[in-house]
This record gives sequence, structure tokens and C-alpha cells, in this order.
Amino acid sequence: MKKGLFIISFFIALSLSGCDDFSNTGQSSNFGTNQGNQAGSQGGFGGSSSNITTVAQAMNLRDDTRVIMQGRITRALGNERYTFTDNTGSMTVEIERRVWGTLSVNENDMVEISGEIDRDRNSVEVDVKSIRRLGTTAGDQGGSQGGFTGPANITTVAQAMNLPDDAPVIMRGRIVNFLGNERYTFTDNTGSITVEIERKVWGTLTVGPNDMVEISGEIDRERNRVEVDVDRIRRL
Repeated sequence: MKKGLFIISFFIALSLSGCDDFSNTGQSSNFGTNQGNQAGSQGGFGGSSSNITTVAQAMNLRDDTRVIMQGRITRALGNERYTFTDNTGSMTVEIERRVWGTLSVNENDMVEISGEIDRDRNSVEVDVKSIRRLGTTAGDQGGSQGGFTGPANITTVAQAMNLPDDAPVIMRGRIVNFLGNERYTFTDNTGSITVEIERKVWGTLTVGPNDMVEISGEIDRERNRVEVDVDRIRRL
């Protein structure tokens, strides 16, 4: 009888132990994070990335190879292209406006980009699908319109007047007059040119004739006129 009670007690204890293990490990969970703790408009993995590709390595990869890279964006080149630099070299990366979201970075910010190699006969670039600033949370993004706020290859109005159609430009000056039909007069110290800025490009930004701005876009050239089709604007 005592032997039978001992066996029953043993199985009861074993059963309780199994229930305790399930309560700790059997339920659905997220690794290293609270599922409800999701800050920012652009989510993603906030930990360290183990498979980092350097610029030197990226230059030798095949077309469409996926990469994750860490470094700094050091210059805006126009037409949504930027110079990306790490301690092995520099290369051109393409970051569309929608990829920036509300994130703004300058040449001193360490960032992580992920995307794909875009290889042509004479060039190797990275088509960036996501970008985040290292050392900050996803919600630390500031501003309603993101983008690069560091150095750029600036084109003057006088230079822009002689560029071919579709040439990318970044220009700094003032918008001094509204011409109608989403067109404005843009002026710097070398002259004036008509620029087209669609409503969606403005976002929530409002500027006056005394505000210095930076615009980026492409030359729109026809027989008797030269304009700039603006895809991004920010107040300096």
C-alpha cells in the first residue's frame, strides 16, 4: 500500500513539474523585445547585424546580391544618389524618398543600410531598401520629411541652364515667386530659373521668399525653355 502511494505521489510531482516548464517556455514570445513596444514609423530589427558587407567587398559582388552595410553617407549627388563611405572605401548608393521616411541624417551619423547590388558594365551601386541610424531607436527620427542634410554637389542656376535633359541637380537658393500650375521662380546669386514642385513634394513644409532652401531634382529641357523638376525640398 505504501509502495502504491509512493508511485502515485511520484507521478503527481512529475506532472506538476511538466506544467511549470510549459508555462515558462511553451507560450508564444518575441526574442529580446516586448511585442507592444514598437516605436517609430519604420520598424525593423534593432540589434546588431552579423553579416556586414564592406564597400570593398560590395564592389566585387554579383548583381542583385543582398547586402547589409554600415558606414556614413558623406555626400548627396542628386537624383536620389549618395556617396556611402566606410573604412574600406566609398561607393554610390540610391535611396528613394519613400525609403527615408522621416529619418534625417548628416555626414557624421553612422547608419546601416540594406539593399541589393545594382551592377552595370561601368558602375556598381547599392539599391537601398531600408536605412536606420545606428545608436538610436526607431522612433528617434525627427521631422516630417527625412533625408540627407550633409554636404552636396551644388549646381548653380547658371550651370543648370547649360545641362542636358534629365541631368540630376541639387541647388540652393530662394523661391521668390509663384507662377501658377505648380511652378515657381527659383533664384540664387547667379540667376533665376523656373522650377516645378508638385504638391506632394511640399509635404508639410512652408517657405517664404526670404527662406534659403535646397532643392533636388532633374533638368527638364525643351527647345526654348529649361526647368527643374523638383523631387525634394528642404529649408536650410
